Amino acid sequence: MRRKTKKIAAAALAAALILSLPVTGYAGPAANGKIAVTDPLSDNWLEFEEVSERIENYNATYKEVKSQIVGGYLSLDSAREVAEEAGELMEDALDLKSGDMDEETRALYESYKEAARTMRKQAQSLTNADLPTAAESTLRQVKNQLTQAVEGLLMQYQTLEAQEELLLKNVEFAQAQTDANLRMASLGMKSNEDYLAAQETLLTAQNNLQQLQSGKQNLRQNILILLGFDYDAPVEFAPVPEPDLTRLESMNLEEDKQAAVWANFSLRSVKNTAASGAVERTNKKRTVSMTEQSVAAQVENLYAGVMSKKQAYDAAQAEYEAAVLSKASADRSYSMGMVGKQEYLGAELQFLSAKASWVSAEMNLLSAMETYDWAVKGLISSAGA
Repeated sequence: MRRKTKKIAAAALAAALILSLPVTGYAGPAANGKIAVTDPLSDNWLEFEEVSERIENYNATYKEVKSQIVGGYLSLDSAREVAEEAGELMEDALDLKSGDMDEETRALYESYKEAARTMRKQAQSLTNADLPTAAESTLRQVKNQLTQAVEGLLMQYQTLEAQEELLLKNVEFAQAQTDANLRMASLGMKSNEDYLAAQETLLTAQNNLQQLQSGKQNLRQNILILLGFDYDAPVEFAPVPEPDLTRLESMNLEEDKQAAVWANFSLRSVKNTAASGAVERTNKKRTVSMTEQSVAAQVENLYAGVMSKKQAYDAAQAEYEAAVLSKASADRSYSMGMVGKQEYLGAELQFLSAKASWVSAEMNLLSAMETYDWAVKGLISSAGA
């Protein structure tokens, strides 16, 4: 009886370990039982807030790093052997089951059932936190770096969308100018040189639009691949959230510098490095001190960057609000026939230009705020300064 109980406990642990191992390709529901995500291609709406979760579940780089780390601590072959033994024990349990089991047989059968429940519970509760601290820290750093990168790409994508809207209107305006010059040239009111110049302007506008759309498509494909989608998946990107301006008021530079120093991944790695002998300990102490100063300086630079981007955002927003009023006036004038098509297209161009500048400033501010917050959480990239 005791021998079988020990075998069941070992089998339970082995099964839990196997279920915690990453799987190449789509693995279905996560082993910890907290996330049950279907095939990512079936979800055609990507929210900004989903990036971190999708990185953890579908990003190829993260899964590979996790596989290497977990593989370094667990023996898959041994786990499989014990799991097979657990399967044999469960077959024994089924053999015992009958309607007229005696008390001892029923107790043994119930112990098998309890062991099975333990296996499921262990498998569901097992997370990255069960790994050694250093390994868990490495995984978290990789996940945070990838999340930050993809969030930045989504901000770039939204900026390009506003610029694309502007360039589309610019092509429409250049086409109208070209058509007008052609008509006037045919009437002798414009020279052929004027028409050719307008045509060249149109070709330039079309080329600029094509280049932007090509870059936007490449950016989209990179985002999809990083999040585990097919490169041509019909996924729509939800608008990136507006920057939370109240967050600026809660920023405390001195406290945030201390938090960043404490949480910084590189600094923690230096502190965890063993040092034997007076010389090594002195060098380590010097390195720690220099790294702490570097982290604090970078946080100060990031904070200054946030404040600078906020000023640019305020200026762009004021220009955009003025452009909204001008566009409304142009709409009324055009609807009443007080301005022609060309003049109205010019007013639309001015509005879309102000809008594109505002969106760009908005995404720049959000990016600066996000980079600052990531730094406080321990992640400062080499470009963070």
